[in-house]
Amino acid sequence: MKKMRQCYLFLSGIVFLIVTGCQDSENETATNRRLNDFQMKVNQELWLPSIVDNDTCCKSFKCSYSLLDDTPFYTVTAYRGLQSSAELNSDNIFRLQIMNVREKGIYPISDAYGDFTSYARFIDNSGDIQKVYLNDRLNYSSVEIFEILPIEGSLQKGIHGKFSGILFNTANRNDSIVIKDCDFYFERVNWSDFNQYSQN
Repeated sequence: MKKMRQCYLFLSGIVFLIVTGCQDSENETATNRRLNDFQMKVNQELWLPSIVDNDTCCKSFKCSYSLLDDTPFYTVTAYRGLQSSAELNSDNIFRLQIMNVREKGIYPISDAYGDFTSYARFIDNSGDIQKVYLNDRLNYSSVEIFEILPIEGSLQKGIHGKFSGILFNTANRNDSIVIKDCDFYFERVNWSDFNQYSQN
């Protein structure tokens, strides 16, 4: 009888975790809804951010919305191979910064890497030697912004867009990567954490 009760409690706990955990797409509820999404292809292979701290609500990508004087800009960062939110070392890091985003449209990513420029950067830490890939002024890359998303009760705005481009190894220009269909959607700007779901 005691074993049966323990088994029942264990199964009840599992069912509770399944029902209350973060779900994708059709299983989402009004109180636990995915707000943000990110995926891309690197050299034709699907590249997805890591799940962080074994929490399916937390995936290792984020977006910041900032103002420089009166110029709004976004910085999207994604990590793959990240094990813990406390330690940001990962196999890959992708960063995309888009300056002066005021409305829907196509924005060129043609500047050199810098604090307040539009750029794309991919860092590969998976091998013995770190490789850094950057956009190049001679090879046109762009971001298409599909939506600017108002955030209730905030001056910040979410964003939905797509990036494609060729990035070149800073140490060897003959080495490049092709990024396609880098699709990002941020209904919540989450620059301080990796929670991609509503927190109601």
